Amino acid sequence: MARGNFKEDSDADVLILFERPLRWAQVYSLGMGVVQPVVKTMDEFSALLEEGEPFAFEILEDGVLLYDADGFHARFTKQAAAARDRHCLVRVKGSWRWTVGQVQSWPCQLYAPDP
Repeated sequence: MARGNFKEDSDADVLILFERPLRWAQVYSLGMGVVQPVVKTMDEFSALLEEGEPFAFEILEDGVLLYDADGFHARFTKQAAAARDRHCLVRVKGSWRWTVGQVQSWPCQLYAPDP
């Protein structure tokens, strides 16, 4: 996935998911210095979602899907929605915020965050 705001002097931060672990350097060497790979296994990325890691949610929200052979994007999007509710995550300008303790009932009632 990519974000979609590439400029002439930008590098490309690209999430690359594999079934089994690979060394970052092994993948980086293929990008010729232009692509900055974020290398994860499917299980590692799934765990990031389960833990409520904002980085994983940002990738799914802002990323541009480049390739998805087996429909994993749909699975991760569904998982992210459930994890977002469980962790009371809301989108704020440029990031995510946990709202645990700021909601009236469970499951979380997502609200428009303060500017």
